[in-house]
Amino acid sequence: MFQSYSAVIFFSCLLSTGLLSAPTTSQAASPFIRGDVDTNGVFDLTDARRALTFIFLGDPVDCQEAVDVNGDGILEVGDPLTLLRFLFGLGPSPALPFPSCGLTSDTALGCAVHYFCEMENLPCDENHCPIVPEKELFITDLSVVEDPCRTTWNPTCTGGERGAWTFGKLMASLAGLPSVNRNPGRLSDFVLDWLGQIGVDQEINGTIVKGRSGVRPFVDKWAQISGFEDAEDPDLILDMTRAPFRLLSIVSRLDLRVDAETSVFGRAGESRFVFGFLDIDLENPDDPDQWFSSFATVIFEYHLPASECADLSLWAERWHVLGSLPFGDEFNKVLQDITDGFAGFNADPNRVNGSSLAQLRTNEVQFDDPWELREFHLSASRVPKANSTASFARLIQSTVAQTMDLRHQGSKLLQDYVASEKEAIENGRHQVPESFDGQPFAAGSALLPSPIFSWEVPGFECTEARQTVSFNTCNGCHGGETGTFFLHVERRSAGREARLSGFLTGVAQPDPDCFPQDPLMNTTTRTFNDLQRRARDLQDILRIGCSAVSDEAATAEVFSTPNRSTTVH
Repeated sequence: MFQSYSAVIFFSCLLSTGLLSAPTTSQAASPFIRGDVDTNGVFDLTDARRALTFIFLGDPVDCQEAVDVNGDGILEVGDPLTLLRFLFGLGPSPALPFPSCGLTSDTALGCAVHYFCEMENLPCDENHCPIVPEKELFITDLSVVEDPCRTTWNPTCTGGERGAWTFGKLMASLAGLPSVNRNPGRLSDFVLDWLGQIGVDQEINGTIVKGRSGVRPFVDKWAQISGFEDAEDPDLILDMTRAPFRLLSIVSRLDLRVDAETSVFGRAGESRFVFGFLDIDLENPDDPDQWFSSFATVIFEYHLPASECADLSLWAERWHVLGSLPFGDEFNKVLQDITDGFAGFNADPNRVNGSSLAQLRTNEVQFDDPWELREFHLSASRVPKANSTASFARLIQSTVAQTMDLRHQGSKLLQDYVASEKEAIENGRHQVPESFDGQPFAAGSALLPSPIFSWEVPGFECTEARQTVSFNTCNGCHGGETGTFFLHVERRSAGREARLSGFLTGVAQPDPDCFPQDPLMNTTTRTFNDLQRRARDLQDILRIGCSAVSDEAATAEVFSTPNRSTTVH
């Protein structure tokens, strides 16, 4: 950060040459915010960088007035210098209009479009806000998931865009590394340790979670395209630029925010990257597009860092800006500004490795039968590498959120739990505990015995309490409760968009616990359309805002999100 500031001071010494002012063209007059060069409503170092590349390299910007930070009508290196001084608390704020949208009487530069201000002018009142789910909530468009720079390590790509949305880059940030090249050995050990846990038996919360036999062949192939014989090579360093994973979607989950009544405000919901595992084709080792999409996914699930209630509104506005942008380069630039804020290196300095990861989940049948879901948390406990003094923080497998161990299916213990937590369950606010009544209760992994699986609770047959507790489990939501064949985001081949489950896009599903022996008698049908529910939730935040003191009723409405599933992508 301070290197960037020093560089700008150096370039400012060259102002007298007259070579560091940018050529300008007249743009239309639209509302804008000075200093918000990338037009996303947030002021950070990205704005200074965009201003510098415009001035030095002529990279186009959508709003020249935003670049003119000091408001003197001249675009020169003094503008990003002024912005950097402000960001570092060493100088005054940008000239008006700042920090809100506005116009200026000086139209010499103008502003073709400022996307954040444009969204502010869209019809969004106390009753309605237009939401574009495929841009603001669940992004699967090929222009994003196959961005030629952000989803690959194309050597012709430069700067912060290269590989920004790849598995390797996200894993590097989890490992506390700024890039895949900073310490490749440590990064490889970090990933191998995570995969190794899936491949061996381990005891979690009193249950032996069986290792998956298919993990070793997967790692062996990855080792081979990395230039090693197999996973047993003592010098193995997996090549993260060739990691066999394909991006399926980028997801906003503000509906998973902390409750308003919680005394400590720590998060504004979650955001996620969903990847599919790939089965490497060793006959085409240099062409990932030819690798086979497998029945396995990994989901990076991040807290949205927040220190106060108003941060929720800011995250909502940032995601909402995307709804006004056409898919393409500008959309991806704005989206990366958002994703860097939660998934970038040192995004949350107060957490382990500076990562805001909430949890990492895997969903798979590729490596063994039956279908299985696992959950991992980033742990501060450091484990030494074999035959070395090196150590690293780990992704540690933990119990699976909101999911009971399968041995409690139809048990008296499960009946007692539902009876004791009935009100919280029906309000969508229960939390499945690690243990209940002195017995291990939460699952070490969530197994799906069949696609029609659902939880049976004696004494609560065909009730709202049974359906809600079952629906909120990983195996219930990915199975019979929603009529989903395990994956809510389907695997995809190169050049094809991932298909979403009916639970996300809209489906009517009979309650599997009501007259299971006579489907013709089952008239209890539940309608799911979770993207529609999430859109309404985002509308609530945008139209009401977030105030912990001025309007308690409105705040309660913003934070009221009953029957939400934490397990769905």
